[in-house]
Amino acid sequence: MALNVLGEFGFTDQQFTASGDWKSLSWPLVRHASSTKSARTFKVNGSLDDYQFELDTRVEGADVPLSDWTLQGKGSTQALPQLTVLGKLLEGELKLTANASWQPTVKWQAELQGSGLNPGVQWPEAPGKLALRLNTDGALADGQLTANVQLADLSGTLQQQTLKGQAKLSVMNQDVVIEALQLQAGQAALKAAGSLT
Repeated sequence: MALNVLGEFGFTDQQFTASGDWKSLSWPLVRHASSTKSARTFKVNGSLDDYQFELDTRVEGADVPLSDWTLQGKGSTQALPQLTVLGKLLEGELKLTANASWQPTVKWQAELQGSGLNPGVQWPEAPGKLALRLNTDGALADGQLTANVQLADLSGTLQQQTLKGQAKLSVMNQDVVIEALQLQAGQAALKAAGSLT
């Protein structure tokens, strides 16, 4: 592993900058771990109350698809108002946009979009081409968890079968309400609704 870091910190204005790169970083530090084989970079600047960060990395491993990731965002000691994660993998792309805060309460909102994903690149028995769009939001206040998850779209082909799906569920502490679940693979179809407590 080779890690290089450069940084500056201003004691008067509490501003900081840091940047670096690394090669052959493995995590966890065991054999067959996921790793970054080529040089990748990161940088962060600002103050604890207002900072920006960027990261560019590659991940690969025995059970992990080869993928390139870029991450950009803005944050503070109380929130992460802007986060974008872009992944190139399985011949396609995943994009996550999100924001979150942990003061005065924990809450989040996120959207995940995927396109052109071919699971067969990593798992030869499951070739296909998939797209998806998922939204979630939630909060944790006074020990009470509330969350909503909506799979707005799952579409494409898997093992030469047309695949379509949608789902919507909500969570209230340990109670899960499945408002709608629809999944179609070829001629087979599944529909469900109900609750889990």
